[in-house]
Amino acid sequence: MITEIETGADGSVLVEVLLVNDGDSGRSFDIPARIDAEMRSSKVEIAALERSIETPASLTVAPGGFAKAHYRLAAGGHPWAAGHAPLISIPLWHTAQVAAGPAQSAPALAMASEQTAPATSAAAPMANAATSGAGHRPVQSRLEREENGFLTDFSPYEPSYVVFGNAKDSEWRVQLSFKYHLLGSHSDGARPSWRDGLYFGFTNKLFWDIASDSSFRDANYLPELFYRTPEFALSGHTGAGLQVGLQHESNGRSGKIQGRSVNNVYISPTISQDLGDGYRLSLAPRAMLLVGGKAGNPDILTYRGATSLDVSLGKDDGLLLSASGRYNFNSGKGALETDLSYPIDRIVGGPNFYLFVQSFTGYGESLFDYNRRMSRLRIGFAITR
Repeated sequence: MITEIETGADGSVLVEVLLVNDGDSGRSFDIPARIDAEMRSSKVEIAALERSIETPASLTVAPGGFAKAHYRLAAGGHPWAAGHAPLISIPLWHTAQVAAGPAQSAPALAMASEQTAPATSAAAPMANAATSGAGHRPVQSRLEREENGFLTDFSPYEPSYVVFGNAKDSEWRVQLSFKYHLLGSHSDGARPSWRDGLYFGFTNKLFWDIASDSSFRDANYLPELFYRTPEFALSGHTGAGLQVGLQHESNGRSGKIQGRSVNNVYISPTISQDLGDGYRLSLAPRAMLLVGGKAGNPDILTYRGATSLDVSLGKDDGLLLSASGRYNFNSGKGALETDLSYPIDRIVGGPNFYLFVQSFTGYGESLFDYNRRMSRLRIGFAITR
């Protein structure tokens, strides 16, 4: 697999991937509508590559032949736009980290997958040539990749942020979240393995009312085991996927008065629409089924409901609006949480954080308050969104 990178007239980055079939029979390759690229310079960043309109969702390659797939990274969404030379890899396709030059030189980048291009192939000298410039780090060795495999299997999940509201009866809210690729990647370089979709996720929500005391008013812990399918194309601009999981939620307290816990099995189909100019609309309805006991909150479904809908609209490198709503049609109770975020470095430069504004209205922002209605407006910053 060889990837060539060049910049478009609008400052976007165009990525060309060569899919090589060195077998004795024809082979079909799935081309995801969206794929993550890991870019490492002074820090590690994850950027989403979007399949170009002219590239179909699958390509068939004749024996001994190759086919081209094209992806696009929006202008301003890449570190070499500022003159840096990052190391780039695509985790899904298990490519090695290689260096790319500044945008103005229309760099060429060679990525050799162990499954599709052995070291003796023609791809090897191209990879060496791409990393031989002054100041470029060499391709990461296989040993280094294996040693760092544990860390590379961690990635962001839900948004991680710190926000504060100074209205009456408000407080700090801190959320930290990650997911772990349980079985690592087993992609053959073009078609992902079914094992690639199994994750362990963990989200921790902390609520701190600094006006009344110095301790956390409530802390919610949400470990879960889930499976996520790769996104598949419904059309040139629309993709879809599915996530199913088992989630536990508790506040870590004991006793019938303060202790809260609940378990649920959920299914969540997703659909996303490319709106053009880097904008994307995503919808993710979710249906939940409670399993096991409901310690401390036997009537929690009355206030939270068993269905929800997540909506997001925006750009990966710009303004992003996300909303999550829950509702019980029988009781008429539910909640709406809305997040608005924007990259801070687009405003003042500096750290790769996001300005984060959050509102909440309804029941059950935390487990301890599952049957209490409240409204919140907070502002702060996010590390991931």
